[in-house]
Amino acid sequence: MFEHDFLIDKTQTKKAIIARIQNTWRKDLPKEKSDQLINALVVLSKKLGGDTFLSDGMLLWGREIGWMEDPNLLEAILKANPRANELLICWRTHVLCWAASQAAGVQGDFFEFGCFQGFSGIVIRDFCDGIFKRDLLRKYWWFDLFKESKTQKKGDPLDFTNSEAIASERAGMFKDIQILKGDVRETFIDSDLFAHKNVAFAHLDLNNCDIELEIIDSLMSKVVSGSVLVFDDYAMSPFRRQNNEYREYFSKLSIPILELPTGQGVVIIPPSAS
Repeated sequence: MFEHDFLIDKTQTKKAIIARIQNTWRKDLPKEKSDQLINALVVLSKKLGGDTFLSDGMLLWGREIGWMEDPNLLEAILKANPRANELLICWRTHVLCWAASQAAGVQGDFFEFGCFQGFSGIVIRDFCDGIFKRDLLRKYWWFDLFKESKTQKKGDPLDFTNSEAIASERAGMFKDIQILKGDVRETFIDSDLFAHKNVAFAHLDLNNCDIELEIIDSLMSKVVSGSVLVFDDYAMSPFRRQNNEYREYFSKLSIPILELPTGQGVVIIPPSAS
């Protein structure tokens, strides 16, 4: 399955997992030079030993990458029928599934802000199937404009041509997923539908610090002890504002953010804050 987006070099004692497409975050760097640097990093990491992973802005060596052999995660990803390049963020997807599963005992709904084509959302939903079966009233809400926003800060623009149709097809796999299209201020923040709902899990990936801060404000009035929030762009270039402002926001609440090499930030709401 992973071979579609990765070159996987296996030996008896280790494996090298190398993305076929790399984002250098340097638009002025010629492809030939970029390829040379990446090849040199691959050679170096192999010499340093252990499992090697090169994708999504991460170069890791000396690891035991066990999550790539988790049957529950692999089954959820397989059912999502990954499209080209969606597996390049597989480590982030693993983190999301773990984070969502930590909300198993929390009464409340799941939320996906910026679902795009629904890949992360549908993998999370399938991975957490047992959580939803234990609480048949739990819903998973997906939000998106399904078009490029002028306020997004994404390095490379996303292709929204078929994003709504693809997300809808994936959401149709489960009756408890609901897609809300439009400005999130109208569909979530100011909507009476969510005025009294608890939030068990939320994933924010709107690539916009200002609107995400508004969402966070709204979420914090709906979280309970054990609620889990994941910020996709917390430590990812070019989103320095998210790193500074979200850390400041939660430090005032005495809630730490776990910063991950994937670029994500994770918050688990303690009892004192709910």
